[in-house]
Amino acid sequence: MTYNMRQGIGGDGRLGIERIAKVIEEANADIVALQDSDTARISTGNLDAIRFLSVRLGYYEAYGPPTRDQNFGVSILSRFPILRWETILLPSLEAQRVMVWADVQVGSQTLRVYATHFGDIDEERPLQARFVRTTTISAPSPRILLGGINSQALEYCPGEGCSESAYNVLASVWTDGWTAAGRSLTDSAGFTWPAASPAIRVDYVFLGPGMAVESIEAPRNPLTQIASDYLPVIARVLLP
Repeated sequence: MTYNMRQGIGGDGRLGIERIAKVIEEANADIVALQDSDTARISTGNLDAIRFLSVRLGYYEAYGPPTRDQNFGVSILSRFPILRWETILLPSLEAQRVMVWADVQVGSQTLRVYATHFGDIDEERPLQARFVRTTTISAPSPRILLGGINSQALEYCPGEGCSESAYNVLASVWTDGWTAAGRSLTDSAGFTWPAASPAIRVDYVFLGPGMAVESIEAPRNPLTQIASDYLPVIARVLLP
């Protein structure tokens, strides 16, 4: 599952980390990548949202960076043990963006999980995508990439050509779980923002070599459409 939790601030403007917990609980997700996630943010009353969620739901946690300075946090929650994890700074033109990776012990296999959240600036996202592609292309398998890349699959990229859109850069080495499940790039069922009336798909589950997807959805219900301004994406994947 990948989910931009908007620091727990819902579509009604209220802080509600418990609603985020319920979305994850209803999804029954084994591994969750969270964007706009906090470990202690002034705007949310210094609440350590990730610690709250990990304790409330019984997950292992990995996160970065600490968001006391109002950075954009990225976190991984896992039912399976996290063996090691690291935060990597992405090339950023404005607010610092990051990628977090974690090695997760799933049975006898180690799954490399990447979670990231790209910037809002058009010129910034291709830089970040190329960095992620270079960083992950030779990573251990099996591997999966989760996150919000603020880029649509058919995004127009002025000045660089659409081959350089963030989505296309990543899709050159990663498999989009949505299309791998037989869904169309333009299928509105995959739109994730804004949650109340989704118009675009900017949140993704990308699969590494040998991975397969059984099902994928961006669930729309009264809870997901109010808990954050983004919908979660939930995929059932098969390890090789």
